Amino acid sequence: AILMLAGFVGVCIAGGVPYTEHVAARWVAPGSGPADWQLLPESLRSGLLGVAPGALNSKPGAYVASTGAVWFLGEDLSLTDLNISGRFEMMCAKGEYIATVSSTENTSRVSLHRCQARCTVVATLATQKVKTCAVDSSGDLVLGTNAELLSVQDGHPTRLAIGNFSAVDITSGRIVAAATDKLHFLSSTERRWEWVSKASTGQGGPTDPGPLPSISMDSETGWVVLGGAELSLVDPAGSVRRLGPRARQPVNSTVVVSTFGGFVWAGGPEGVVLTQQGSAAELNWRYFAGPRYLTPGTVLSIAAIGRSAVIATSRGLCFLRSEQWTLEKKAAHYIDVLPRQDRHGLLNGCRMTKFGDLRTCVPQTSDNDGLWTSLSVASLALEYNITRSSTVKERLNRYLQGMRNLLGITGVPGLPARSLCSSAEAPVCVAGGGIW
Repeated sequence: AILMLAGFVGVCIAGGVPYTEHVAARWVAPGSGPADWQLLPESLRSGLLGVAPGALNSKPGAYVASTGAVWFLGEDLSLTDLNISGRFEMMCAKGEYIATVSSTENTSRVSLHRCQARCTVVATLATQKVKTCAVDSSGDLVLGTNAELLSVQDGHPTRLAIGNFSAVDITSGRIVAAATDKLHFLSSTERRWEWVSKASTGQGGPTDPGPLPSISMDSETGWVVLGGAELSLVDPAGSVRRLGPRARQPVNSTVVVSTFGGFVWAGGPEGVVLTQQGSAAELNWRYFAGPRYLTPGTVLSIAAIGRSAVIATSRGLCFLRSEQWTLEKKAAHYIDVLPRQDRHGLLNGCRMTKFGDLRTCVPQTSDNDGLWTSLSVASLALEYNITRSSTVKERLNRYLQGMRNLLGITGVPGLPARSLCSSAEAPVCVAGGGIW
């Protein structure tokens, strides 16, 4: 119905107020998605680890890491091989800096790379096994282990806190780190912690029960986002606001979070959500799930680029690009696909021999042919009355003739058919059931 009403919407609100539409570009391994999805480079097709926001040659985008390679995905949808290879189990990045972590059973080797015209290693460090990492746009590095939190500057580690750390982020020298029992806030002017709630012991705290799976800080606004069963926001004054059902949070778990420019992205087993920083009463939510927006598999990480985001799943990569649309533009988009749904001047659905491959779309007879076509005829009549477009008139005449054929083919005045078929289609139509 949306498809057929598109013309009517465009007529009523032509030149209306722009709104935000998210358009997905996706990359998968061969055979893992529709034919119009792009293919991942071979070195990213297995063992995808995640994404992190960054900039290459001053152009924003996201670093993309697998267990064997690191690439850069730009806003222009180009993928660039950074020639960083190894056997990685973790990657964190910001700005020009990327930290890769390779581990054995008890120890980790951390390499800090700086990417300008090309990527070079600027520091390496061996430490006990790293569980979480974060890097600042200045190149300062923070590592969390099951025993301590380390700050690394110029390759030299300094212990910041003791604990079993699950998530950390650093922005402009300010560090927020989650241990099993405490949420630490550390900077040159601040050194404090909050309890992390622990339902099993009755331990109270302002955050979701730990261990918190992810943390993201907004370098522009100073807000902090905490992942968990209930998403939590920490404002610049330090107040923690737990969201969840009371704030109409549309998913039950947010395993990964990323925030930038006042916008908050969060993802988990049920998909990805977008909201903004503010009080619970002020929040509006967008929900993205399924192949219209995401690649298959589990959401691994998100790199926020304002209203846009790069999302890594266990089976591919997605760039949800924020675009300004109007309802007139949206109507024009759907009107352009009407010929694909056209069978003898009647509009209906189509069957595809391969999932998502519109090239295999073949319109089929349906007992709703008259319904969808009549809606389109009404909308095109309204559009022609305003625009006097010859193209609209031609389209209107074709679908109006399709409706006339439904009225005339029965031979009974006033009794329209639900559908019609050519003689060549007769065996298939009769096999589909109904009285012909």
